[in-house]
Amino acid sequence: MQQVDSTSKYIKQHNISFDQVKRAVSSNLPCFFISFHPTNEDQKVPSAFKAADHVFEYLKQQNVQINKFSFVGWAGAKLKLGVDGKEDYIKLVSTEKWPTSIMNIPITIEKPKFIPDCFALVIRYVPRGMDYEFVKEEISRSIVSVVNLKRIQYSYNRKTDDYRFHVKDLQEYNRALNMRRISIGNVIVPITQFLEDHLANEAEIEGLRPGCVIILPSSFQGSPRAMQENYQDAMTIVRKYGKPDLFITFTCNPTWREIQEQLFPGQTPSDRPDLITRVFKLKLNELIDDIFKKHRLGRTIAYVFVIEFQKRGLPHCHMLIILANEDKPKDENHIDHIVCSEIPDPVQFPQLYECVRRHMIHGPCGTLNPHSTCMEDGKCSKEFPKEFPNDTLPNKDGYPRYRRRDNGITMTIGKYEVDNRWIVPYNPYLLMKYNAHINMEICTTVKSIKYLFKYIYKGHDCANIKLQRPVKEAHLDARYVSAPEAAWRLSEFPLHDKFHAIIRLAVHLPNQQPVYFAEGNEREALERAAIKDTTLTAWFKLNSQNPDARQYLYHDIPQHFVFERNGTWKHRLQGENVIGRMYSVSPSDVECYHLRLLVLYTPGACSFDDLKTVDGQICQTFMEAAKRRGLLRDDTEYERCMSEAVIFQMPQQLRTLFCVILLFCNPTKPVDL
Repeated sequence: MQQVDSTSKYIKQHNISFDQVKRAVSSNLPCFFISFHPTNEDQKVPSAFKAADHVFEYLKQQNVQINKFSFVGWAGAKLKLGVDGKEDYIKLVSTEKWPTSIMNIPITIEKPKFIPDCFALVIRYVPRGMDYEFVKEEISRSIVSVVNLKRIQYSYNRKTDDYRFHVKDLQEYNRALNMRRISIGNVIVPITQFLEDHLANEAEIEGLRPGCVIILPSSFQGSPRAMQENYQDAMTIVRKYGKPDLFITFTCNPTWREIQEQLFPGQTPSDRPDLITRVFKLKLNELIDDIFKKHRLGRTIAYVFVIEFQKRGLPHCHMLIILANEDKPKDENHIDHIVCSEIPDPVQFPQLYECVRRHMIHGPCGTLNPHSTCMEDGKCSKEFPKEFPNDTLPNKDGYPRYRRRDNGITMTIGKYEVDNRWIVPYNPYLLMKYNAHINMEICTTVKSIKYLFKYIYKGHDCANIKLQRPVKEAHLDARYVSAPEAAWRLSEFPLHDKFHAIIRLAVHLPNQQPVYFAEGNEREALERAAIKDTTLTAWFKLNSQNPDARQYLYHDIPQHFVFERNGTWKHRLQGENVIGRMYSVSPSDVECYHLRLLVLYTPGACSFDDLKTVDGQICQTFMEAAKRRGLLRDDTEYERCMSEAVIFQMPQQLRTLFCVILLFCNPTKPVDL
């Protein structure tokens, strides 16, 4: 607290801006320390800012001109002084004209013992064949005050190295930067700044490893890896059962009677996120029961849903449903029976008419309201208003064009009059029962399925925020968590779910399975890994011990066997909805990629050598075994790889995969691929 108070007073007295303080902290320039040595008890150590003023004035008298100290505080019994400029820092480090006493109290000055990284440079693209001592001599001819020269070596296929070093003299540092190029023998190479933080330099001096790499694993709810894993799990269901048939979006209604009756006087639904989330969870459970158990839309064989939260806080659910073959929408009449996009007759269906008016009207936008939030470049992003087709028509891009007859029925929304062109598709039964926005769409083609699953697993909302102080004018893209989302998580409600359990199966080369351990426990982790099987090695043992298991492929095993915690497969006693999925492998990892290919088409393998064995002979590599088994006669496997990736990956990822295949796999006809 004393340090904070002293710094605050000094800032106010000398009109130091917060930007200067920010630079002093973020520039990573080391601080200077002053120790006081009173000769008797009557001598009192001055306050921090008085001592800083004394030092500043003394240096000024000695012709050491610097800006005001931008950081002043106490570090225990020592006075801590900091500057925010490189030139000031160099002056203070190099001068010997520091005061020897302050207010007649003897002092000692502690200067930093190392050069800050802001004076680090790097020379790039030095040919690898050049001798280190020769390079050092060549650099020293142009930059005299070079210290800590180190060679930075990269991968074996790169023919050049970089050389990093520090420069003691600021003028030489600036001159070297202005040179931009330097001569090493008869080669001209570029010279640039080396961006490395102060902590790394200190750690290097102390022989320590700075910081640690933090990766959010797939087990961390909401992380990018978790979203990707869930997306691939959902696409595994599509691989087994085909495309989804229905896409439902169900949004919480804050005017539900169950919410309104529990509010205290003066409260609004936004004051009770706990109430909103609990009521919505109960409604969602009932919706799943209606669809999956009571078969209100037909017999359901699979579903996936994800919970999201709007910026205003209301939860909503995206759900994809796969129906049994006999109940799939097969023609226009069947679609019209499930989905409606018209205003009901207010005389014949007054309650449904009111539900549509409250929940299923889009906008309006366009010419009626050009400032609507859905407007982009003068057009509605949802393509409203729709046309007036008299019959439902299939659409090759995904959703059909639903029937919207021009029957003259309209309704008034505020000051606007809308007709069937503004109706969001809905199911009359579900809309009447749940009295909320519940959009229903028919998925007519496979083309849109990948984008639907990517949409529901797209991740959390973000918000752009601005911090005024102490990080003035700083903008951050940060995750946005509303109160209902916090209440949902505190209640431990699921953020996503699916009807089938997806068992993820390991794919790895011999003795290259992943090993997880806490730092310092490497040996114990290796010992555990040596005796505990992965799903792959346990599958080998299962096939060698159980002849009945040899009829199944690796990814089909989870439907018939359970992987126990002790690392063994045991026969499944109850028929559950389980699907196996092997982890994907990049073609750049040539051996592991072909191992996965062999496992994909070889039932009953008892070992890695068993996979390599073709016609009684053990091949040297998995790639050779795949070729001899006829899995790599031509570019068919690469076409199969691209086709599989089309299911899981988006266009940018597909282009990257194509480049990887060209670089590492040598396809015979890349143009055809």
